[in-house]
Amino acid sequence: MMQLYPSPFNTCDFFVDFPSWLPLHEWLPSVFQAYGDCSIKQWEFLTLDMPQWLIGIFAVYLVVGVLVLVSQGVRVRHKYFS
Repeated sequence: MMQLYPSPFNTCDFFVDFPSWLPLHEWLPSVFQAYGDCSIKQWEFLTLDMPQWLIGIFAVYLVVGVLVLVSQGVRVRHKYFS
């Protein structure tokens, strides 16, 4: 949603502000690189960007979690083992 209607007042920093004892931007610059413009799409796979994929992944985890909780409360009786 942020890419569709970017705010002109909301910008990202051009410089990272990590502590001096943990310079992640120097150790892994490809991961912690500051781009400066949050409205630019940085990553896209199968026409979906990162927030859209994360919503889908969250929905799958939520369904799996609910199924696990429901299955813990259901006891199956086997007529051969009772």
